[in-house]
Amino acid sequence: QSREGASALLGDHFESHPAFRGEAVSPIGAGDALVAGVLYSLMEDEEELALKRGCAMASLARQSRGDYVVGGRQALDARIQGEKSCGVLR
Repeated sequence: QSREGASALLGDHFESHPAFRGEAVSPIGAGDALVAGVLYSLMEDEEELALKRGCAMASLARQSRGDYVVGGRQALDARIQGEKSCGVLR
């Protein structure tokens, strides 16, 4: 949706999730990362986590230089659990 978060029709209901906060380095790849997080959740039959994972992935992408996410699943889980930003990811 925007830097404020994302909204989607998931199944038969509409959901929204706010963006995760953190130091933004570059917006490149954030939209793709959001979609990747949503699709991963849907493939794992975890629809309830789709937008949260998507927004977390977008947040990690914004903190990375370039069009990729650094840190993998551990960084994603930490972001979802609410750990503080680790700054710029390289």
